Amino acid sequence: MEDFLIRVEEGRKGLNEGLLTDPLMFAEAINNIQKKMIYVVFAAPKAFKTKFVDSFFVLHPFLKNPDKDIEWDYFSFEIDRINKVADWIAFFFWTDYKIKYSSNHILFRGIHKVKEEHLKLMDEILAKRIIPLMGNYNAKGEKVSQGKLNFVEDRENPTGVRNYLLSKIKSEGEMVYEEYEMEEEGKKVKKKRLTGFHHSNPKKYRIVITDHIRKLKRERGFTMKENMDKYSDYQVSLRNIFGYTFVNIVHSNRAISDTSRVSVNEGKYLTPHLDDIKDSGNIGEDLSVAISLLNPEAYKIRNHFDYNVAEWQGMYRSLHLIASRDTEAPKDMALIGDGANNFFKALPSPTDREALLNFKKMFSAYRALPFGEVFQV
Repeated sequence: MEDFLIRVEEGRKGLNEGLLTDPLMFAEAINNIQKKMIYVVFAAPKAFKTKFVDSFFVLHPFLKNPDKDIEWDYFSFEIDRINKVADWIAFFFWTDYKIKYSSNHILFRGIHKVKEEHLKLMDEILAKRIIPLMGNYNAKGEKVSQGKLNFVEDRENPTGVRNYLLSKIKSEGEMVYEEYEMEEEGKKVKKKRLTGFHHSNPKKYRIVITDHIRKLKRERGFTMKENMDKYSDYQVSLRNIFGYTFVNIVHSNRAISDTSRVSVNEGKYLTPHLDDIKDSGNIGEDLSVAISLLNPEAYKIRNHFDYNVAEWQGMYRSLHLIASRDTEAPKDMALIGDGANNFFKALPSPTDREALLNFKKMFSAYRALPFGEVFQV
């Protein structure tokens, strides 16, 4: 049991603290972002699930854990790298300078543009944030330097993704095998099975994000459900043996919009369920943590968990810890989220009137802030 005692000792030294992120309240509810986990984030379209994953699992951990060794593999099957870079630059404009921009401004789409006096700041963001995170690329789009995150747009099937991750990890440690005997044709035969992996750098976090798993290339002859279940099976093995952490973005099915659920208390306490994950049963069984977001306005809900939804001008989202193997669940909280710059902020409790009133003042100032202006409040 030496390996177990090592993990306990690592915990005593603070090495199992996990990666810090934001919103802090939700991070604490899941013991921060840990190694050897499968996180599933599911929601209906336009609920900001990809924006939330980027903010919670990439951008804030990148900012808040400068001394941690983290490597991300980001399989993005919907958004290309150029648009993702523009999206993340808008995030860093806000976090670093409190200037509000969207990806449309960053790419000068239509009438949108970055102010001339801010172009130097954009260069700084590229140099200090984007390139250290994503690496650098030449004019042809070829990577010329490595960052912390590998951005993969080429669609692979589940076996292709597994083989890619295995090929990477083999150079980072040593396979651990266990010998056993079995009978074949009346004779006892000695065999070996893979039981673990000894990391040369055990402090490293290896995080794999898939946006989203329904977009994976199909294994030959597989249905959508079989394909997703196969990917989930591979993830369990890669998590348990090699310590990978997975973040899967998944659409929810339409069950949550059923009248029998929405009509209860006029939808005041409407929350997603684990069964709302679309197209797969294995995902719900294999996951470590299930997270969901909800936009009540999509279901014409006016009051949600005692918040007046209309007051937040389309930016209200509820965030739900649906299931968790290691922490208490379910838990619910409310956010405001701005899809323009991946900005999320936890709302105070509706019973804390003073804190909520102060928050509303800040929110009103934020909403009134023109793009390209500095937030002074």
